[in-house]
Amino acid sequence: MDFTNHSSAMRLVEDETGDVLDVVINAGDKVRVIRKEQAEAKRKMEENTVPVNSGRHFVKQFPDQSARLCERLSPNAVWLLNALMPYVGINSGILRVRNGQFLKRVDILKKCARSMSERTAERAITELCQRGVLAKCTVENKRAFIMNPYVMQNGSRANATLLALFKDTEWANG
Repeated sequence: MDFTNHSSAMRLVEDETGDVLDVVINAGDKVRVIRKEQAEAKRKMEENTVPVNSGRHFVKQFPDQSARLCERLSPNAVWLLNALMPYVGINSGILRVRNGQFLKRVDILKKCARSMSERTAERAITELCQRGVLAKCTVENKRAFIMNPYVMQNGSRANATLLALFKDTEWANG
């Protein structure tokens, strides 16, 4: 739990020993209180685990939705959904390439070229849009594809407009 010091400078005192710690908390500083049990649990977790994939980019795909997606979508649409994962914009859901440009239909077709025919890829894009997994929108006066944040999300926040866009899809209800 975080607290803000709204008074003058103060020092911390060790609860068990009464020793004054060499820490000054000034007015306006934020202090996080960590209970002994929390610190012990963290220490045990760190002691029994090793970091893996540190610094790697990730996108959340919700497990409860994954099973439903596999049941309701064609195999080609599921394949395409996974192929689009690296392009989901942080907190916006907008599909973008590395340079920030919106991922266009032609870009998606090129990405599918080695795995499926253009016609099959077109059907998969259409299916994802019709099923509410993707949406086609105009953003900054340009056409863009947007991922449903209830299916797959990059980041931990979504604005109200993005959520409203997908609120009536079958995926919004989990």
